[in-house]
Amino acid sequence: MKRFLAICLVAIIIIFGVFYMLDYVKIKKDHYEFVAFQNFLNEGFFPVLNDSFLHLDQAADELEASTFIEWYQHAEGLEENTIFQAKIEDTEMKVLDEEVRGENTLQLKKNILKQIVLLQDTFILLYDSASKPDLSTTALQEAFAANIEGLSLLSEQMDTIIEENMVVEEE
Repeated sequence: MKRFLAICLVAIIIIFGVFYMLDYVKIKKDHYEFVAFQNFLNEGFFPVLNDSFLHLDQAADELEASTFIEWYQHAEGLEENTIFQAKIEDTEMKVLDEEVRGENTLQLKKNILKQIVLLQDTFILLYDSASKPDLSTTALQEAFAANIEGLSLLSEQMDTIIEENMVVEEE
């Protein structure tokens, strides 16, 4: 009887050990996928985002100075806008093609795609307002500010997702 209990106890310990190892491997796999996706974003998304924000900062300055239409139509604004729209579309396709399965990585991917859509909307808003200046400056400024605020909120959410994953890494 003692031998049977010992065998059952060893079997239970082995079963729990196997389940623990499977969970550990899954956590490591999810973390590795998140880090790989983050590295992909570092190379493919964040440079486009940073360059886009430089352009959007310039547009905001021109809107405040009431020289937006002149800058967009006669300087490099409209041309840069077209270039950024193409870069953002290319980046969107690359992000969509990136296959992820982990919960945190899926959250990050969804956030990035929302940022891309809002960036596209912002560039289209600027493009349309420069090519059809019938939109009032006040309405343009309000729509532009709302898009920038949305991008800021999404960026904060993205930072939170990344920070939460880094806490997992340190544990």
